[in-house]
Amino acid sequence: MNIRTQTKYVIYTITVLTAALLSIYIESIITEYIPEKSYLTVIIDMILIIAVFIPVIAIIEKVIKKAASSYVGTAKNVSGNSKAGVYLAFFIALIILFVLFAIVKHNLTPITDLKNIFR
Repeated sequence: MNIRTQTKYVIYTITVLTAALLSIYIESIITEYIPEKSYLTVIIDMILIIAVFIPVIAIIEKVIKKAASSYVGTAKNVSGNSKAGVYLAFFIALIILFVLFAIVKHNLTPITDLKNIFR
């Protein structure tokens, strides 16, 4: 697989994970006002997925793609090796998204937990 294809997959992965994170965040705000485990929640979840993913993929994709491309491009330039830069950018983005998913979806405090481990 060439570097262009790998970069494309990295950008798409970051885009999808960002859209999912946005969906989860909006869902957490909405579910504060609606009781969970009801059919209304199922309908709202389905509408939310459509409302978040279609605009992200259709409209905002260009913005996220441009930002992710710029981010990956910068990592390529900093590392000096384009393949290593793509992998470095992807790894850092995954760590950031992991922390955000832990905070938003699972109400965890990974940064505080990490600090407690090293004390």
